[in-house]
Amino acid sequence: MKKIYSIVLLLSFTVLLGQPPSSQSKDLKFIFEPDSLSLNIGEEASVLIRLVDADGNLANNPFYVYGRPRRALESKPRISDSTGVAVVTIKAFKPGKLGLSVRSIAQKREDRVMGNMPIEVPFPPLDRIVFNDPISNVYVGTSVNYKTEVFDKANLKRTESKVLLTSSDADVAEFDSYGNLVAKKSGKIQVVASVDDIKESLNIKVSKNPVRKISLTADKDEIRTGDVLQLELPSMKIKKVLKFKKGAQSLIIGGSHVGMISTIKDEETTRSTKPNLVMYEGFQTIRPYSFIVGEKKSMVSLPEVKV
Repeated sequence: MKKIYSIVLLLSFTVLLGQPPSSQSKDLKFIFEPDSLSLNIGEEASVLIRLVDADGNLANNPFYVYGRPRRALESKPRISDSTGVAVVTIKAFKPGKLGLSVRSIAQKREDRVMGNMPIEVPFPPLDRIVFNDPISNVYVGTSVNYKTEVFDKANLKRTESKVLLTSSDADVAEFDSYGNLVAKKSGKIQVVASVDDIKESLNIKVSKNPVRKISLTADKDEIRTGDVLQLELPSMKIKKVLKFKKGAQSLIIGGSHVGMISTIKDEETTRSTKPNLVMYEGFQTIRPYSFIVGEKKSMVSLPEVKV
């Protein structure tokens, strides 16, 4: 019977020793060696992390290890040994100001000790500009919007890079203030996309427009800029006028909210050459990016995008 009691006492003592000491947690701190790092994308490095008490002795308290932000910095292992020591291998996947974070394991949240080591990962040099589904043949009197993407040497998309689009012959076609190429007369040009010292060009042919005129038959009293006409085919008779007004349903055709259908809440008139601002639920955009698709209910539906 005494032997059984001894085993129970020994097990209890062992369990108590294995639990993190909460009363001393406020005196614990993390030591990183080195205390900071600079890595390029794809590079690895090792970091020694120790959790020590006020006298510099190991705390005998394990801790978690994780990279911040997620998926930008990989760290292995994810937990230290029981003495409070970890040799962590880190690998950078994205540029920016990253961090290797640690958190002690404790029974109570207020007893947890945290630490962080800064890691600087510079942005790779820009590599190329890509035109997205470019149109190489345009007609006089029409306008085309060209979309581009910028990639760096690590093949990462650099959304913060602003691409400048220019035409080799402004008499044939030139870009307006909204980034649309406006075709003026027949000819050939090069559209040049540039950012920093990276350039990409696209050959464009501007042809005479085969359409001479469009005749519309209307019995509507008032049509204003921004209104959308629903036409009857093939007669081209105006069937309905969708007014640009508060409460109308609008398809966003440009900007960061492109593709959304939302209700117009209000319109702010700007006292400058800049376009008016249209207010929606939770965001705003310029008036040229708003295309009316219904009065109280949208007359069009967008296909679902499966991710």
